[in-house]
Amino acid sequence: MPVYEPWAGEPDVLGEASEVGRRAAAWIRSLPGPPAPCPVSMWLAGALPEAVEAAMGSLDPADCDRMGPDGQLIVPAVWTPGR
Repeated sequence: MPVYEPWAGEPDVLGEASEVGRRAAAWIRSLPGPPAPCPVSMWLAGALPEAVEAAMGSLDPADCDRMGPDGQLIVPAVWTPGR
């Protein structure tokens, strides 16, 4: 099985994705909250933007299983059988 190899420009694209996540989190934080605090508003104000920012900032294509253009499985660079 072929092993994942980084492609040209990958660090730039991942950096841009991380920046998009920071902007999305800032936008979520800027939304007006409801007049009275509730569990949903607390989630929107805290946990959701943090999760968006963390997810977009930690994208790692090398940590994905996927099919190559030829239909063969491409495994992560660090792969454990039966994972």
